[in-house]
Amino acid sequence: MHAVIVSKRSLQQVTVLGKALKDYIKEELESFIKTHIYTIDMGALLEATFDLDEEEDMLILPEDVVLYSNRILKESYLKYKKAGSLPTIFHTSTNKSGMIKKHQICFAWVKLKDLKAYTSLTEFDMLQHFEVSINSVKRVYTVELISEYAKELEEKIKKRWVKRGIYMMQPDTVVLGPDVYFLGTAVIQGGAYIWGKTICYDSVHIGPNCEIYDSILKENVRVSHSVIEESCIGRDSVIGPFAHIRNHTSIGDGNRIGNFVEVKNSTTGKKTYASHLTYIGDTSCGNGVNFGCGVVTVNYDGKAKHSTWIGDNAFIGCNSNLIAPIRIESNSFIAAGSTIVTSLHQGDFSIARPPQIIKKQYAKKYGYKRVDEE
Repeated sequence: MHAVIVSKRSLQQVTVLGKALKDYIKEELESFIKTHIYTIDMGALLEATFDLDEEEDMLILPEDVVLYSNRILKESYLKYKKAGSLPTIFHTSTNKSGMIKKHQICFAWVKLKDLKAYTSLTEFDMLQHFEVSINSVKRVYTVELISEYAKELEEKIKKRWVKRGIYMMQPDTVVLGPDVYFLGTAVIQGGAYIWGKTICYDSVHIGPNCEIYDSILKENVRVSHSVIEESCIGRDSVIGPFAHIRNHTSIGDGNRIGNFVEVKNSTTGKKTYASHLTYIGDTSCGNGVNFGCGVVTVNYDGKAKHSTWIGDNAFIGCNSNLIAPIRIESNSFIAAGSTIVTSLHQGDFSIARPPQIIKKQYAKKYGYKRVDEE
C-alpha cells in the first residue's frame, strides 16, 4: 500500500508550532505505510504518474487532515478490503439531506486505477463511504480551525512536559514545538518559543522572551531575551540578554555571550567571553579568548565570505576590526581601536590606530556652544 498527501497552495506557508501540517500526517503514516508516501499538489493529482501497479492500494489524504492516531487508518483499511476494495471515502458527518461535503472527507482508500473516481467531486455521494469519529480524525481547512488545532496541540505538549518535571512560569505564554525534547529538569519563563528539533539537557534555564529553534542546550545553560537558531550551546554558558546565535554555531563550555552580540557560523572554545556589542562571523575561536566591546570580525568583502581564526587566550581590545581572512595566534594582544589586516603570530602585540593629535584651545573654533552660552 502507498499514500498520497494532497497539498493545497493556500496552506503551504502555514505551520503549526513551527512545523508544516503535512509533516504531522507523515509521522503518523510512516508507522503504518511502509512503502511510498507522495506529496502532490491538488491541481496535479489527476495528471500525476506513479511507477506502481494499477492494482496497488492508495491512501489519499488532504494536507489539512489531523490524525489523532494511525489506528483509524488500520480500521478503515480493513473496512475497505471487506467492501471489495472499491473506492471508499471516510468522512466525519453528513448534512441533513445525507450529502457529503468536500470539507467533511478526511481520507479515501482507492486502487490506483480508480484514482479518477475519487478526484471527481461530483461522484463523492455515489462512492461507498463510512463515517468516522471526530475524536480520531478531523479537517482543519481554515485559519480559524488551524489556530484551534495549534492551541489544542500546544496544551497537550506542555502538559506532557510538566508531568516530567519541566517548570513553566506563565505557561499560557510559553510555546513548545512537538519535536522539542528535555533530558532532565528545566525552568522556562514567560514568552519563550522553543521549537524545531531542539534538545535541552538537565538544569537549563530559559528566560523571558527567548526564541530557540533546532538547537542543543547543554547542562546548566542560561538564556534570556535571545534568539538561538540551529546551534549548540555548551554547558554552563550564559547567553544574553539580547544575543543572537545564528545557524551552524557551536558555543563552548562556560562561555559568556552577552548584550547585543551576534555569532554566526562560528565555533568558540571553553571560557570565551564576548560580553557586549560584538559580531563574530565565520570564525574559529579557541579557549579563553576575550572580545572587548564593539569587536567585529569583518568577514565579507562585498563578493565572498572569509574566515577568521583566533587561538587560545587571545585578547581583542574594544572597537577592533579583524579583516578576514586572518589568523590571530594564541596569547596575542590587540589594542583597543585597532583595525587588523595582517595575521599575528603567537604572543604578538598589535596596535593599529592613527596617533592622537591635540590642538590647544581649538574647541571653540569648531562652534560648540554650551547651553548657558546661548
